[in-house]
Amino acid sequence: MDQKNSVTKHRRIDYLIGTAALLLVGTFLYPPLQILWPRVHLPIESSLMVPVSDEAGLLPGSSLPFVYQGRRYLAINLNGRLYALSGVCSEGSGILHWDRSRRLLVCPSHGGTYDVHGNVVSGPSHNPLTVLNIRVAGGKIYAGR
Repeated sequence: MDQKNSVTKHRRIDYLIGTAALLLVGTFLYPPLQILWPRVHLPIESSLMVPVSDEAGLLPGSSLPFVYQGRRYLAINLNGRLYALSGVCSEGSGILHWDRSRRLLVCPSHGGTYDVHGNVVSGPSHNPLTVLNIRVAGGKIYAGR
């Protein structure tokens, strides 16, 4: 009887040691696996969208910079309507900022201005800004193509 209990105890100890070893190995493998297989943003309405902010984080009249596919963009809330445009001048020379009073994007480098649809209003630029789709889902703002 003692020999049977001894075998059962050894099996339990072996099981516990094996489980602990697997957990330890998993702890070390998890970070490299995240690098090899990064999380991908899930498509919303069959477009690749990235989260910009919570809905409450973009108040009417304000703008918020964000990065999409490695490039700088601005999300703008104009009277409750949302827009997402390139945050860099189409001349490539300046980082645009939102002028709330004029309701225009302004390039500090050459004074060029753009409307919320990306159209050139004034300045030396002839090319419009890149415009992204923008959506609200589940209380969050998403932008993308």
